[in-house]
Amino acid sequence: MARQIQTTAPIQPVILCGGSGTRLWPVSRQALPKQFAPLASKQSLLQDTVSWVRDETLIEDPMLISNERFQFLITEQMEEIGVEPSALILEPMARNTAPAIALAALKASEIHPDACLLVLPSDHVLTNKDAFTSALNQGLAAARDGFLVTFGIAPTHPETGYGYIRKGAHIPYGSDCTTVHQFVEKPDIETATRYVESGDFAWNSGMFMFTARRYLAELERHHPMLIGLCNTAMATAKNQGNAWTPNAETFSQCQDISIDYAVMEKTNDAVCVTSYFGWSDVGSWPAVGALKEVDENGNASIGDVIMESCANTYVHGNGRLVATVGLEDVLVVDSGDAVLVAAKGQAQEVKAIVDRLKVQKREEAVLHPKVHRPWGTYEGIHLGGSHQVKHIVVKPGAKLSSQYHHHRAEHWIIVSGTAEVTVGEETKTMTENESVYIPVEAIHRLHNPSDEPLHLIEVQYGSYLGEDDIVRLDDDYGRIETQPQSLEAAE
Repeated sequence: MARQIQTTAPIQPVILCGGSGTRLWPVSRQALPKQFAPLASKQSLLQDTVSWVRDETLIEDPMLISNERFQFLITEQMEEIGVEPSALILEPMARNTAPAIALAALKASEIHPDACLLVLPSDHVLTNKDAFTSALNQGLAAARDGFLVTFGIAPTHPETGYGYIRKGAHIPYGSDCTTVHQFVEKPDIETATRYVESGDFAWNSGMFMFTARRYLAELERHHPMLIGLCNTAMATAKNQGNAWTPNAETFSQCQDISIDYAVMEKTNDAVCVTSYFGWSDVGSWPAVGALKEVDENGNASIGDVIMESCANTYVHGNGRLVATVGLEDVLVVDSGDAVLVAAKGQAQEVKAIVDRLKVQKREEAVLHPKVHRPWGTYEGIHLGGSHQVKHIVVKPGAKLSSQYHHHRAEHWIIVSGTAEVTVGEETKTMTENESVYIPVEAIHRLHNPSDEPLHLIEVQYGSYLGEDDIVRLDDDYGRIETQPQSLEAAE
């Protein structure tokens, strides 16, 4: 195997947080995928992942890669845990993991020429810190010697939902480090059983470690056009603070290909560090339930839940009481505006429900009742034929766009906090129990000038209430160029 001169550069975590997670509907949706939801703890999966790697030594602040529509949500979640990413790379469209990691490698090389990347999904759960640290140290030693490391998971049972790695000979970077003999696609149950019984296979976790220089060299060797496009896209990227958006026209030409197909299956220098470290890909509702403590009947729950005469059942509440009687091997998930009830053995079919919702153009496939925006959140309370009611929360110091509507009038009632309200040429400061009326086509703006959240109730009335009935005149978040479309619109 080819080797490079050793590097002692610190580890640069690269966290991929652009997936969709449709199998965890109704909690995971297009506008708020599972990595931004609190499924394993009180923090989101992304926050848990960032917190986990920051506990390790020689770890730099993380570099995050996601879709540009999640920029402000990521920024908010990082602020909540006190983390300033080394860089935030915002893809204008998804092109799979090989191009995404190439963007990160290019940016990391600018920060440190010998950067050693630790590539992690944001939507996995790790629980065994000691085992993770041991695997990390073995992978780091191999990566600094020029190898491309993949982290395998010691299988606990035959699993048909994961790809597998066939391990080769041991190499002297630790007891868990081997060459890679073969990457194998997701098997059927009989083949998976043989894999596990042989002891020669590991689950493919989607976690990697290598130097940025080494990864770019392999990509240049096997996909020179792709690395050329990534180079150009980053060289002409839009930059705002530590956020970088690659040139959309150039990046759109990149091949949609995973790191496994593009590099790991082609290189002669792949090694595997196999451990377990309490890993879960949190890829289905049974996997979420497995993270929770169970009672004597195998039941687990989160939220305000009462279960009677149930066995091996998982109930996911969302504030209101959920009561179940006589269920066995069942999943119940309440997200506030939708309820999923499924047999555990059919949990993978949730994706088919999401596909049907999309065909029907149902907002439940895309949006939660509480929608996150750069300035705060809004939540639908009631929807009638020609009116709807929302609860709006504006973050301290935040300001909505200057805008008007063609088809609806609005009434704002301040519940708590301080609002600076502009309607037409008039601006006034309002506090709790005060209200204002905004006529159709009146230019208006809302600003929270205080250091406390602003809460208000908005009542909309008109012939059309869609979120795409917004004409922006000025916006602090750069949302003037592209007007929002109905299901992905912003207030």
